[in-house]
Amino acid sequence: MSVLSGLKNIHQMYFSKPESDRLLYRAIRRQRVTTILELGIGNLDRTLRLIAMAGRLQGDMAQIAYTGIDLFDARSPDFEPLRLKDAHQSLSRSGAKIKLVPGDVDNGLTRMANALLGTDLVIMHTPQVLQPCSKAWFYFPRILHRATEIFQEELSVGEDQPGGYRTLAHEEIHHLAQSVSGRRVA
Repeated sequence: MSVLSGLKNIHQMYFSKPESDRLLYRAIRRQRVTTILELGIGNLDRTLRLIAMAGRLQGDMAQIAYTGIDLFDARSPDFEPLRLKDAHQSLSRSGAKIKLVPGDVDNGLTRMANALLGTDLVIMHTPQVLQPCSKAWFYFPRILHRATEIFQEELSVGEDQPGGYRTLAHEEIHHLAQSVSGRRVA
C-alpha cells in the first residue's frame, strides 16, 4: 500500500464527515474486509468510499465483493431516489464484484442468503429495514462468520437524519433468528 493510500485511509477513519461513518471505515481496516453486504443503500458516495478503502487494503479491487439489497426504483418519496441502473454503473466502475438485488430486504436476503456465506461486514440502513419479526432473521446467521461485524443505522432523536450506527452482537442476531423460527438456528 502506498503512502498516499495510507493517508487516505487515515483520513477516512479519523477525519471524514459525517463522523458516524468513521466506525465503518475502522471496521474495514480492522477486519481487512473483502465482502460487504448493505441492506438498504444509504449513500452511494459513501458506499464507493467503503469499497475503495477495502480494495486499497487488499491491494486488489477484484478481491472485493459488494452486495446491495434495496428497493431502488421503487423507493418511497421519503427517501432519496436511486435508480438500479445508475447504482450499478457507479459501483461497477470501482472494479469490485458488484451484485445489486432489487426488492425489499426481507425477500432479497431470503433469496440471497446462501450466496452471502462468510460476509465480513453488514450495514443495515434505517431501523425499519428488518423488523424483529421479519422472516429474514432466520437466514441471517448463515451469512455470518465469527469475525463478521454488523452495524445498524440509528436515527437521531426527533429527526429523520442518521444518528450513527449501533453494533449488533452475534448473540442478538441468533436470538432474533430463534424468535422467528421457534427452533434452534445454526
